[in-house]
Amino acid sequence: MKKTFGVVKKRQDKEEIVDFKKFDIEELLLNLGVEFRNPAKAPGGWLPLEAFDNKELDTRAPKDWMIVKRAQQNGSSPNLAQNENTESQPRLVRTEIPARGLWKDKDGLCFWRKLKIQKYLLQSERYEGYWENTKEKCRLHRIYILFDEEDPREFANRFHVAYETRVKADSLLKYNFYVENMPTHQIPEIDNEDVNRILSMTQNTKQLRGKSSSDTTTLLSEVNFEFAKTMNKIIFDKHLKANGPNLISGPLSLPAEKEQA
Repeated sequence: MKKTFGVVKKRQDKEEIVDFKKFDIEELLLNLGVEFRNPAKAPGGWLPLEAFDNKELDTRAPKDWMIVKRAQQNGSSPNLAQNENTESQPRLVRTEIPARGLWKDKDGLCFWRKLKIQKYLLQSERYEGYWENTKEKCRLHRIYILFDEEDPREFANRFHVAYETRVKADSLLKYNFYVENMPTHQIPEIDNEDVNRILSMTQNTKQLRGKSSSDTTTLLSEVNFEFAKTMNKIIFDKHLKANGPNLISGPLSLPAEKEQA
């Protein structure tokens, strides 16, 4: 299925362009609780934010941020530029698209700075351009670029969604790490009655029918191992709920549990 992107009406677009200048992207992100200034302090900051970017939240296809602007500079409307065949379009000229990007200084602190976007790199899914203040070339993923023609509120929401998704991913990684590394030698194995029931059920299958007991020993070991991990998970969840701050080094933002039917 072909991906579709949101379309902004021309009249609304003109009205919003004026309003866009009233919004400060840094203030919008801070109001949403996003720690962008110091990535090292952000939960899950060691994970690349672009991996959690929801591209469905973009209002245009990646190349359209370049094509529409070029068509406008040639005197064509954005809608016509998208609908006309390439043969009937005016020759596209090299141009620079004004935007703001997340710039990192030598101390690792990040600020939103003006830049000019020159082209989109399809293979790496990044935009190439240069910073206006230093003229230094840069390549940035879409999540780190706010185009001048883009609604800062929608972009801040997109950034916030990626940020919160990364926080949950980081928490899940830590959670599973804790559970996987809990000792299992003190967890009792499955009792004989359950073992016999498991063997009876498995040896009735085509794959294990007529096999020797040695063939099922490895499977039983795996079952006991998974059983021990499950018991550890139950124990960890119980203590996490009661003594979370004292049990681990930091809070976990885990996804909400699904309600059982």
